[in-house]
Amino acid sequence: MNKRKKLEILSGLLGSILLLFIPALIYLKSVTVVEPFTVRIAGITMNDAKSIGIYGVTPLDKKINIPYDKTANEWIRGDDGAFKTINIFISDSLKSKISLLYVNTEHKEFIVFFKGLQVVGQSGGKNEYSLPTYVRSNISIFKMMSLLLHVHIIAMFFLILEVIVFILLAWYLIYILIKKRRTIWPIFRIKISSARKTIKNFVLRYSNVIRWLKIIVFSIFIACCLFYGYFLIKYTISFYITSVLFILFSGIILGLILQLIFRIFKVTIGYSQWINRTLIVFLLIWLCWESFLRFNEINISYLEKISHYYASGYFAKHANSNVLVHSGYEKFVVERKEYSYEIKCNAEGLRDIDHPVEKEKNEYRIICIGNSFTEGYGAPQDSTWPKLFENRMKAATGKKIVVFNAGVGTSDPFFEYMLLKEKMLKYEPNLVFLTLGGADFSFYRTRGGFERFTAEGLKYREGPRWEKLYAVSYVFRYYLNNKLHYRDLLSPTAFAKDSIRALQDFDNCINRFYRLSLERKFKLVVVFYDDDYTVYFVLMNKLKQEHLIPVIDLFEYNKSIEKINARDRKYWWPIDWHNNARGYDIMAKGVLWNLNEMGIMDSIRNHPEQDGEEIK
Repeated sequence: MNKRKKLEILSGLLGSILLLFIPALIYLKSVTVVEPFTVRIAGITMNDAKSIGIYGVTPLDKKINIPYDKTANEWIRGDDGAFKTINIFISDSLKSKISLLYVNTEHKEFIVFFKGLQVVGQSGGKNEYSLPTYVRSNISIFKMMSLLLHVHIIAMFFLILEVIVFILLAWYLIYILIKKRRTIWPIFRIKISSARKTIKNFVLRYSNVIRWLKIIVFSIFIACCLFYGYFLIKYTISFYITSVLFILFSGIILGLILQLIFRIFKVTIGYSQWINRTLIVFLLIWLCWESFLRFNEINISYLEKISHYYASGYFAKHANSNVLVHSGYEKFVVERKEYSYEIKCNAEGLRDIDHPVEKEKNEYRIICIGNSFTEGYGAPQDSTWPKLFENRMKAATGKKIVVFNAGVGTSDPFFEYMLLKEKMLKYEPNLVFLTLGGADFSFYRTRGGFERFTAEGLKYREGPRWEKLYAVSYVFRYYLNNKLHYRDLLSPTAFAKDSIRALQDFDNCINRFYRLSLERKFKLVVVFYDDDYTVYFVLMNKLKQEHLIPVIDLFEYNKSIEKINARDRKYWWPIDWHNNARGYDIMAKGVLWNLNEMGIMDSIRNHPEQDGEEIK
């Protein structure tokens, strides 16, 4: 290639980058929100909402109406869009009713005070207010561009193109194997002698124009490959490099074994070449299938979904202690794709403030014990359900209510029993909430029940030896889960037996809690939070029928009273699966409502002054 052609290609490449991406970057520089979002205004009725207009303003100052959803009482933008501001038209008569606005993007929740909004215009007798600049998508400029240019569709196109290439390679392999070129090739040969002359004359006449068109098209193609290749490497290849290496390693091992077989049985060169080509095509198809499954997140694990890596649950990380808590006064950040909140621990290693051991007169103490839903993953420190419940209890009873947050992420009822028994009973609780959900059953699969607590320390169950294959290969997972119907790394028969054993062990664990409540004279209430899993329904219904331990069914509460689905994205983080602050507030509200229905609230209001007396 001479210097002139190199210069032409380079200039075309730079020109296409300037034409394609510089304007896009300038356009997105002023964008604040580039994803689906909802707006909810507190303190208004559905009739009030009819006179309110919410619009998204694009960088080109075009206003796009955000539709109002009557059932959700929210303004919902369900599609991706690029807005520099979100503006609200409100009449003066409604200003006194409005105090707070809640804006939810896919990655973050914002609380906006109406008094702080700036008036940016007036139309039809209504003031136009603009939401503050801190209401913005928490994603990078490259991610914003990827959403705007629909990178996931382009990536799928490349995968389809990859499949086509592999099909052509397979056809070529067949073509070589049967070695009958004369019988195969004519099928694909088209006689276009007259068309060739026409095309040749056209090319000669407009050669300069065609040359520059080729350079421009080629340059745009290269620029797009570089741009989309960046996202492919960042969001796809970098996450399954281990799988790629595993496939290559497998190919090398198979190749060496085949070479050994060729030498032992003295296979001819023709057959050995045929087998080697077959192996290469097999590995390429395997790589394509692996890429397709991984890109579409088929059989993706929870940890891979939130942090892009696989981790086994069979490894006991806390082998020297029967109690699962954080370090005293530890501070760390729970960061996900959708949110980032700090966890501040007290001296006990719990997400709470320090509480004195001695109980004040007239003080009523409640301990909420559970896993990450109780600790409050997905919400700030002051928006966990125990904290929000404490505020509601104080308002409802007028008494000195102190609620302890004893929730710990990745905990389960067996750890929670040891935590209550060894660390929390010194605080002399009057009421203990034991919260349970679907995640507890998942933890049981790898840990077992009380047998994990041995004289030598903590001991989890032993995982299958092939779990490493499960970790690195989505193809292996596909055949294991979708064809052999494995669940949680267990065969259908083993899973059914383990489910029966799990229910028995959970029932035994709850009975231990109950016996402990009788010994230490506190009220025990079991709370089943709504995480959209029905695995615990058998146990929950059994406890309800026994009428021995009060049971709060938040699944039924959400369905019958709140008329909501726990998996509504207004109340939970779709990727992480934990509740947001609004979801935890619904939990607190539901627990309080059930206490009223059970008559326990009357016992709390009439609680005697003597410390530690049991509620009848």
